[in-house]
Amino acid sequence: MARLSGHNDSFKPYVDHRRRPLGGRRPLAAGTLNRNIAVARRILNLAARLWRDEGSNLTWLAQAPLIQLDRSGSARKPYPIDWCEQRLLFGELARHLQRMALFAVNTG
Repeated sequence: MARLSGHNDSFKPYVDHRRRPLGGRRPLAAGTLNRNIAVARRILNLAARLWRDEGSNLTWLAQAPLIQLDRSGSARKPYPIDWCEQRLLFGELARHLQRMALFAVNTG
């Protein structure tokens, strides 16, 4: 049986790599990195709490490591969308969602 392991610093090489622009690729935003790391954190929590070995009924991990997300506040600032962006948005929405989106766009 394979054992999972990880800790907060396990993700540092991944985060450092994805924050660098490489070959025309833009670096990932903090929110995107947090969502990606949250998937791994969820898997570690399931391995510690829910998933069990068939024969022994022991969980895969004795305890899930504490994985903290980046709270640096480097999220993009909100901004009002312009008419071109609004037309693009409404063109992608299903008909029944366009009225709701029109209300949201006009009320903030």
